[in-house]
Amino acid sequence: FPVTIIKGWKAESNAKWCVASKDQGNKTERLGYQLTANDTGIDRIATIKLTALNDNTQFVNVTVRQGH
Repeated sequence: FPVTIIKGWKAESNAKWCVASKDQGNKTERLGYQLTANDTGIDRIATIKLTALNDNTQFVNVTVRQGH
C-alpha cells in the first residue's frame, strides 16, 4: 500500500499473525507485511498503524479469510 510521508515513519500491527516488514522507515520506502496461515475457520482482521514523525497517522486494515 503506497503511502507518501515527508519525513520518517513508524509502523506497528495489533495482531501477532500480521507482521510489518519493517517497524520504521524514511519518506517513500515501501512497507509490506507477512501473514501466517489462518486455520481458525473464521475471518480475522488486523490493523497496521502508520505514524509519521509529524504525528500524521494513517490506518490500514488487513483482512485474512479462511479458504473453503
